[in-house]
Amino acid sequence: MALFNEIDLTTFAGGRIVGIEPDSVAAEIGLQIGDELLAINDEKVEDVIDVQFYSADESLELLVRRGEEYLL
Repeated sequence: MALFNEIDLTTFAGGRIVGIEPDSVAAEIGLQIGDELLAINDEKVEDVIDVQFYSADESLELLVRRGEEYLL
């Protein structure tokens, strides 16, 4: 199953997260509405299609921008 569904990102626009299910994996790992998902495993993320190639069963490194801060 695609990462997008497995971590319950309800809405994803461009690289920006605009919806997260409560008590989901996305919430558990600390993603927040408004975060911008820049890369997964050093691969640039431009839209939801890029996210669908990954599985939450894999060990993934996410690069996220929250405001002016970059999070790994």
